[in-house]
Amino acid sequence: DGGIHPRDFISHAFVLYFLNFLKTTQAGFYLVKKFDWYLIPVLNPDGYVYANNLERLWRKNRNPFNETCIGTDLNRNYGIGWNPENGGSSNPCNELYSGPAPFSELESQAESRLMLKRAFIGYLSIQSFGQLWIYLWGFTTDPVPDDKSTLDKCAKTAALAATSRHGVVYNWRQTSQRATLGGISSDYAKAAGIKFPFEVLLRDNGTFGHLLPENQIIPTCEETTDAVIAWADCVCVEMV
Repeated sequence: DGGIHPRDFISHAFVLYFLNFLKTTQAGFYLVKKFDWYLIPVLNPDGYVYANNLERLWRKNRNPFNETCIGTDLNRNYGIGWNPENGGSSNPCNELYSGPAPFSELESQAESRLMLKRAFIGYLSIQSFGQLWIYLWGFTTDPVPDDKSTLDKCAKTAALAATSRHGVVYNWRQTSQRATLGGISSDYAKAAGIKFPFEVLLRDNGTFGHLLPENQIIPTCEETTDAVIAWADCVCVEMV
């Protein structure tokens, strides 16, 4: 999925780019033959419209809590480790507002239903920025997942593939090595039975942040496509 945070415009762009790649290239045809792909270019549609038209750095959806405080951070609203005091906020006016309860938002509810309905083996939440491939757990540093070494291997494989394309360095790590975050989608994906869930932070490292220049869109999409292909190959090997 792309656009869980509306201001991450490069995430919308990448999901659409990758969709076109699957449709129009021989390598894409191979991936479609090998896997079923479900792509959500805009997970947060009302937030995206608002960010596009009125407030470029808007992060939340547009569900009103009251007359003055609008929106919930969808990536703090999923039903695992949900805790406004753990990387979120209980203040409805804060951009990290976790919502009044887990899965209070229609968007997180809808994606949850999709995760539970299909037998997915992998999940990618495409976001920005930071140039990182990160994996669970986010809400806690303990316990360490039993398959941490496998998750680390596939994250490393993807990050190195991205780096190789244009020399822009991508790294990989466990989410909670950066900060603990409750209620995030990639953690919930694992709890829903998806073996290989990752959060992918695209360019850059903070020079432009969410205001990535237009001339970096295609290079970012190219290197991320290479990374997703490498990730899919890793998933395929590890599933044997």
